[in-house]
Amino acid sequence: MILRAVILGVFFVFGTLAGAFAAQEDEGGALRPGRLNASDLMELCAGKYDVDLGFCAGYVTAIADVMIDQPLYGFRACTHESVKSQQIMDNVILKTKAMPERSGFAARAVVADSIARAFPCF
Repeated sequence: MILRAVILGVFFVFGTLAGAFAAQEDEGGALRPGRLNASDLMELCAGKYDVDLGFCAGYVTAIADVMIDQPLYGFRACTHESVKSQQIMDNVILKTKAMPERSGFAARAVVADSIARAFPCF
């Protein structure tokens, strides 16, 4: 459990650093282009190498874990503890592919938006 948290933390930090020089989202959560964009993330998620798939899983899961406790990039999601990481990844992949116009947007915001849509707060 601790190892998983460390690995997810490393992926989250890497993903955050990769986007540190990217355009920021507006206060209202508007999506804008970023350095690691949704298209790049989808390539990694569909990759044939374990490293690519691991990055995708860590990136998506880390964002989901943070969103359990607080809004992220202007998006909010409510508890999804009983949902498996693979379900979250599948949801993010489906929603991202369904909206190709967002492929150039920052991956972090697209992932957060997808999670917020799948697990809304009522």
